[in-house]
Amino acid sequence: MHQPGAQQAGLWPDLVLSGHAHLYQGFTRTTPRGKETPYIVCGAGGFAVTALMATLPPAPITIGDHRLEINPILDFGYLTVETDARTLSVTFTVSDAQGRHDADSVTVDLATGKLKSGDVAKPVKPAQGAAVTPAGKPTVRAAPPARQIKKDSCHV
Repeated sequence: MHQPGAQQAGLWPDLVLSGHAHLYQGFTRTTPRGKETPYIVCGAGGFAVTALMATLPPAPITIGDHRLEINPILDFGYLTVETDARTLSVTFTVSDAQGRHDADSVTVDLATGKLKSGDVAKPVKPAQGAAVTPAGKPTVRAAPPARQIKKDSCHV
């Protein structure tokens, strides 16, 4: 997103999705007025997972108005995007030989432009036999209440 144009117009997206890198990364960008926008890089469904080109300190890491929320996830998976009139939720689900499990999730309150309460990186217990991130634990920023992955969900 072209920042000077957005600032001049006073417009900011609710969510930015990118898929070039062959891994999963979750960032949050905070505007000068306090709007929090998740930036999701998810290219984890292609030919091969791409290892990081540089060593990063452990997340969370803040540089300027961008914050890397969780350590990059180097597993194959897909995104599920859901919205209603109040929220926009994105979940990254890892799919491997042991099955599927949610590895990261973020929910935006569309009225306030803020991430829902509790939307910070924190470890979660994996499903029995589920794969974990290279750091040894799956992570999640938010689990929307009473949310279940549906077999017929639209996958981005």
